Amino acid sequence: MNKDVKVDRSQLKLDRRRVDALPRDVLVAELRRVAELLGGRRFSRRDFDRHAIACKGSVVLSHFGSWHAALDSIGVPLKDYRYDRKQITDAQLLNELARVWSGLGHRPSKLEWEASDAAYSYTTYKQRFGGWVNACAVLVSGAIDIKPPAAIEPRPQPSTKPPPEMNRTVPLKLRLRVLTRDKFRCVLCSRTPAINPGTVLHVDHIVPFSGGGPTAESNLRTLCDQCNWGKGADHERAV
Repeated sequence: MNKDVKVDRSQLKLDRRRVDALPRDVLVAELRRVAELLGGRRFSRRDFDRHAIACKGSVVLSHFGSWHAALDSIGVPLKDYRYDRKQITDAQLLNELARVWSGLGHRPSKLEWEASDAAYSYTTYKQRFGGWVNACAVLVSGAIDIKPPAAIEPRPQPSTKPPPEMNRTVPLKLRLRVLTRDKFRCVLCSRTPAINPGTVLHVDHIVPFSGGGPTAESNLRTLCDQCNWGKGADHERAV
């Protein structure tokens, strides 16, 4: 026979804290790394997505609420960055359009343009030519001289990213696999957010990354914040 259980509804919360969410310090570290990579200037979410390794801009935006707040969290002043569209000539815009068009083999759509490594934004073309299709029509008409697509030098490709195990930051999918494997419990004290409110779980390198330990599932474990921070200076902080 089931017994009635009294529930204090005032203690029930609809929102649920994600145990696989990246810690704030990881997000700030990735923002700071991208800022340094871009010469200490302010950057957009699109710039971040091009250079980030640990997470996407959507994760950062969800955590901080606004991109302005995310950049402020870096803790150092960033130089203003304004892209002066007036300094870009029509020929430069059409050269870039011809390059991407030639590579695709057909007129680029908005999604294809934004997915390409284009030098100028879709909005720049709309504002300069009064619409995307208008820009494409000007290119086809030959009204403005440009270099032939074959003569356009290809844009430098971004450097190849090192394999995941060579990065200190644990990718989100790998982080979730480790947490699931360890049943979302600290492997040292067995604390878990499900039973111990306020517990924060970290994914930690067993062999410190600075000591040559790879970012691989076999070298990762789940620790609560108290066990991780109490390890001492000879061990790695969680990522």
